[in-house]
Amino acid sequence: MKIKHRLLFVMLLLPVAALFAQWQPMGPPGGNFRALAMASSNDNIQYLASSTYPSSIWKTTNAGNSWNRVGSVSDNVYSMAVDPTNANIVYAGGINYMFRSTNGGSAWTQQTLPTYHWYVYETKVHPTTPTTIMAACWIYANSYYRMGFLKSTNSGTTWMSETLGVDTSYAYGLAIDPTRPQNVYVAGYKYGSGIYAPVVYKSTDGGDNFSPTGSFSGSSYYCYSVAVHQTNSNYVYAGTLYGVYRSTDGGTSWTQTSTGNYNYSISTTPINANLLYSGGAGVIYRSTDAGATWGSSSTGLVGSLFYGLAPSRTQATRVYAANNVDFYRSTDGGVNWATADAGLYAAPVNAMNNAPSAPGTIYIDNNGAKQCRSTNNGATWTGLTLALGCGSLCAFGVASNNPNYVLEFEGSG
Repeated sequence: MKIKHRLLFVMLLLPVAALFAQWQPMGPPGGNFRALAMASSNDNIQYLASSTYPSSIWKTTNAGNSWNRVGSVSDNVYSMAVDPTNANIVYAGGINYMFRSTNGGSAWTQQTLPTYHWYVYETKVHPTTPTTIMAACWIYANSYYRMGFLKSTNSGTTWMSETLGVDTSYAYGLAIDPTRPQNVYVAGYKYGSGIYAPVVYKSTDGGDNFSPTGSFSGSSYYCYSVAVHQTNSNYVYAGTLYGVYRSTDGGTSWTQTSTGNYNYSISTTPINANLLYSGGAGVIYRSTDAGATWGSSSTGLVGSLFYGLAPSRTQATRVYAANNVDFYRSTDGGVNWATADAGLYAAPVNAMNNAPSAPGTIYIDNNGAKQCRSTNNGATWTGLTLALGCGSLCAFGVASNNPNYVLEFEGSG
């Protein structure tokens, strides 16, 4: 009788212990990322912000060989920047607020902007005065949007703001001239009379005053990004919906030098002043002649929306990119790409199902842009070819007698 009581006691304990079991990530690795920031003092240190609310912050200290979730920001994060003198000081731009971390992304302090409805799409730290922070954004004011510029000279404690232009407009890109940091560029587009047009504003006094640069030829609609040559202040680059434009006179005039679509981000590197990268929709563009000509590569890349782009500052053959599916690394100058996402579990899961006849076989959809299968209960994953569709995937159906017979259900057809 005593033995029976002891057995009953053990049986009661097991469900209680199960209640406190911890969940472990099983993958597949990757995620939907809007912002990527590399420490200029150390290429190995990089930060990623997931495109979620709140946004998870991930960090690598070995150039993507492994990742750790270090903290979170209570907002949608659209941009990040790292202090050039201290890799533990990081800034993140979101909606209505800026955020600052002084301990490598573990904890964040919310910094209030001058007014509400600011959308901070690019953030930069001054290259020689790290207490000066700048940001390109747009603000909703008087029933329409305006391009905007933010600047702090005390590490984000207080901010000054400026609206640019008089038209309905949106700012997405920001560049500080590496050799003459008093030159600051804000890039975006304006809308009026049914026409969208790229526009770039320039300041020659460190962001205190701005004036529009020259106009763009053709119909390039949106301007997403802007960058300045590493050693020649006259060379400025603007990434638009329909190609990259180059100025050789500091923005006075612009010439289209590529036709690659969706240039969401443009980056240069001090290791090779004539080397440029531009993140597109599913491809990465590259120029080796200061933006005169461009090539592209998509080998090894999945997904689109390459807002995150970070060329190495010490190795000309290394470049990193992040998009709505994963984090990628190239070791041959952007020709071939591979994921570098060990421990990076940040992907939104739209649908998941396992095979009734083989329960260890699991199908999963990440963000509608990446689908994977595991045959060993999630220990390893294999990428699948995306089916053509016209809506978001909402479910998998697996045949009861065949784990390889799969149906996909989407919301729009």
